[in-house]
Amino acid sequence: MIHPVDFQRPLTPEEIAELEKFFQGNGKGIHAVIQLQGFFCAILTSSHPISPYLWRPVVFGENFYFQNNDEAICILDLVLRYLNQVNSQKSSLIDAFLCDREEDIDFQNHKHHELKGIWRIGHAQGKALWNKEDALAPMTLTDFVSTESDCKRLTH
Repeated sequence: MIHPVDFQRPLTPEEIAELEKFFQGNGKGIHAVIQLQGFFCAILTSSHPISPYLWRPVVFGENFYFQNNDEAICILDLVLRYLNQVNSQKSSLIDAFLCDREEDIDFQNHKHHELKGIWRIGHAQGKALWNKEDALAPMTLTDFVSTESDCKRLTH
């Protein structure tokens, strides 16, 4: 039985670390949570809604399927909760990562610039979806699982 998920609950540091581990081990799609954050900021600021049908291949990679139901449920829960978390912070995130203020220009802080660059890559990937004709295409669970039996187990 699938339990309802509170999609408004922000991710804990442990859940962010779990999501980071998943993306680093995936080898396809998004490679880091900071990149996912930039991507979601772009998706959420589009002038029209962008269907998960369109962004799923960017996030997980083309032809990606989860290894099993437990992984699918866990990672989708984390990704969708993170999407809502980013939605609540998108204005301040965009200001922090896209606006180059003089106080941000600190060449001694290479890590900050590296993270900003990764965030901007994700943001550019999201903006690339803004004008796609199929942005509102419907999505089904089979977009996330490898077999019809997996899909049936996820829905029962």
